Amino acid sequence: MPSLLEFTSGDAAERLASLGLPHSKIEDWRFSPAKLLNRDYVSLDTPSVVPATGFSLEGGAQLTIVDGFIPFEQLPAAPGVTFSKVGPETVQHFEAHRMAVLNEGGASSTLKVEIAANQSVRMSIVHRGPEANGAAFTRLHFVVAAGARLELEERFFGDSSESFSSAVTLAEVGDSATFRYARMHSSAGAISHSVFVKVGQHASFASESALFGGAMSREELQVRLEGTGANARISALGVAAAKTHAEHRARIDHIAPRCTSDMRHRALVHAHGTSVFDGQTQVHQSGPKAEAHQISRNLLVDERAKVHAKPHLEIDHDEVVASHGATIGQLDADALYYLQARGIPEEGARAMLTAAFLGEPIEEWASAALKEDVSDRLRKDLGAEALLGDEIFEES
Repeated sequence: MPSLLEFTSGDAAERLASLGLPHSKIEDWRFSPAKLLNRDYVSLDTPSVVPATGFSLEGGAQLTIVDGFIPFEQLPAAPGVTFSKVGPETVQHFEAHRMAVLNEGGASSTLKVEIAANQSVRMSIVHRGPEANGAAFTRLHFVVAAGARLELEERFFGDSSESFSSAVTLAEVGDSATFRYARMHSSAGAISHSVFVKVGQHASFASESALFGGAMSREELQVRLEGTGANARISALGVAAAKTHAEHRARIDHIAPRCTSDMRHRALVHAHGTSVFDGQTQVHQSGPKAEAHQISRNLLVDERAKVHAKPHLEIDHDEVVASHGATIGQLDADALYYLQARGIPEEGARAMLTAAFLGEPIEEWASAALKEDVSDRLRKDLGAEALLGDEIFEES
């Protein structure tokens, strides 16, 4: 069985051989289970399941990608939207990004989606991960032209804890355009999802993601605010159950003047689970009159839970409004006592307070479908539906 290095080809293979796979001595991988990248995985020639045909954009229909294989033959002709199959491209400004290079060398092709100027499009994509110890590589590239709007919802599923999935999403958001990107990761194996976004003048990028930890669930966003007045909002939720790893990493670069950014993260961590948050915002000398905020809130279910939270700012200009912070703690003992004193069993009180902690950011999300899916998953994980009914997240 080949190692991940052997999955790559072309120029990317040479670059990755020089760079090497990530390892724990690299700062960005210090808290990640990088040893999973050194396993041997099975190369997949065909998808294990053939997805249903008939994909269209009417009503925001769903495209299914199985084992990294993109069904190009299902992609429709639609007014204002162009689908094309292109070769993997090197990510500009991130030529030495190890996971991007691994994906570039492992993905046989890229699905490129171009939204014409002033068009509004909604898409839904489901990724089904490989079985057993298979390896999958998926690469998507979205171009949102000036004045256009793209609402993209993605869900990543996989039952095998021995599998590996690599996903890269590239996005270019044109002047006065909007890209809202909602995601839910629920894979049992190792998955690395790297997102690279360039935002134009007076354009907006909004990211809403829920990460349910697997063997290694790692999501990384790199956002460049390149146009005057560009805006980025990142809202991330992580849940790390026992012996799982949920990791959010995000970096926003304020390149142009008068840009704004907001980065919010919450995590629920169970015994022997690990959550990592690394948020970095850099305001460059070329980006005066910026506003940038970060906050990470982490709830530990047990003292044996692990959290590594690191929000940080790098500011190279005086004309900036900025804030950052992090909190790590357990459920408030007084609040638990208050609820129990009013007849709520301890288990129900804990579920209620946990749901309130997680429900606040979910309520702010624009994607109704993601809110419903994530809330359903949390009810199941917390046992909240049996204890308190369906209204628990609505009331929080």
